[in-house]
Amino acid sequence: MSERCNNHGDAICVKMHDLVRDMAINITKAEKPRSVIYAGGQLQEFSIEFPEDVVRISLMDNDIEVLSGEPNCQHLLTLFLQESPLQKISPDSYFNHMCSLRVLNLSSTKINSLPESVSYLKNLRALILNRCRDLEEVPSLEKLEELRVLDLSGTKIRELPSGVEAMIYLQRHHLDDTGELRVFPAGITPRLSHLEVLTMRGSRWKWSSKTGEGAGIEEILNSTRLAILYIQFEELSDFLQHAKSNKWHTKKRFVLSVELLVLCKGIPSPDALKSLESLRVFYCKKLKYLLPARLLQQLRCLKSVEVKFCRRMKEIVGEEEEMEITRDDNNNLQCIGDH
Repeated sequence: MSERCNNHGDAICVKMHDLVRDMAINITKAEKPRSVIYAGGQLQEFSIEFPEDVVRISLMDNDIEVLSGEPNCQHLLTLFLQESPLQKISPDSYFNHMCSLRVLNLSSTKINSLPESVSYLKNLRALILNRCRDLEEVPSLEKLEELRVLDLSGTKIRELPSGVEAMIYLQRHHLDDTGELRVFPAGITPRLSHLEVLTMRGSRWKWSSKTGEGAGIEEILNSTRLAILYIQFEELSDFLQHAKSNKWHTKKRFVLSVELLVLCKGIPSPDALKSLESLRVFYCKKLKYLLPARLLQQLRCLKSVEVKFCRRMKEIVGEEEEMEITRDDNNNLQCIGDH
């Protein structure tokens, strides 16, 4: 009935058998409310007019590059357009008559901007734009007050869409691999009183105790609803100060990280890392030794060490006299909690 398959690196997926899938699609076409499913059909263009009573549309995994028109789909709830070379949706009024839309998935497309009509999808619950590598602009989301999931991971956005602070019911905010994100504005996190998940792995924006153009780490610390958190610190001193805070213990899962020039320098006190449970070091191409022997006595809570893609690594523990300190290498230290 189903078979296991790999997708997007290490992700494990379950694939439905082709015969079962075709049968299920035929059933959905005949039932009411209506579904329109052309997923994986190798379509290069789509000119079929959608029925007005359609509630589900899937055009994912096709070869469509342009969608045009102004479909009249007042009852549409889900629209799947992901995994395609889609570059443009026109005109700006494309979504004008999709007032009931709850899920819009454009992930892994080549689109670089969204139609302005996205701003008026007042009933939208999930806007999924992850891995849209060319996406630079997102229109105002101020009127999307019902949004629960906003995924902008792997996009080229330089700033958060305007109106994010108005999404009072937002629960999941994903900003991983946003290498162009310059600032996370102050005052947004306190307004998102329902926010449970915030992920910013690989983002250009780094958190700090300093108050300036963007938000400070205190906004995260004071958020009582956040359960899952992946963030990076700008400075080692902030990382070490906050990594041992008891406030993280209320989180279901958290990953705190900082980019280091060297791993074994800058520890201010003997108990600075006494609560560290997991250590992960990736892509440190010149690092030969991970930890000096003197540091092991401090790591009494350490349960796991994960080292990946460090091709010159010789030993996990080395004597200080033989450890080479390389200051032009970007090392990544992470503190991980899982409750």
